[in-house]
Amino acid sequence: MGLDGRETAKLILIIGIANIVARVVIGFVADMRCVSRLAIFSVNLVICGLASTFVVHYVSFFLLAAYAAVFGVGIGQYSKIIYSPKSRGMYNDNIN
Repeated sequence: MGLDGRETAKLILIIGIANIVARVVIGFVADMRCVSRLAIFSVNLVICGLASTFVVHYVSFFLLAAYAAVFGVGIGQYSKIIYSPKSRGMYNDNIN
């Protein structure tokens, strides 16, 4: 596609911002008792996987930026759900 250095830096920036926002938001939501961490993880994994499947078809910078945001959220939720200090893992949904 031939992106220049400035555009690739913007994509990395989008991934980083989405990652930070996702960690905060998903961490807050995952700590609620009425929400299943496993469901959050599974849905987000499917969305990120589908977006990654079609990445070869993203020919414009806008589509790559949208993918970078989805990818950043996927990375952020993975680290927050799996390594949450309160949950000791995503499979332990019955914490007192």
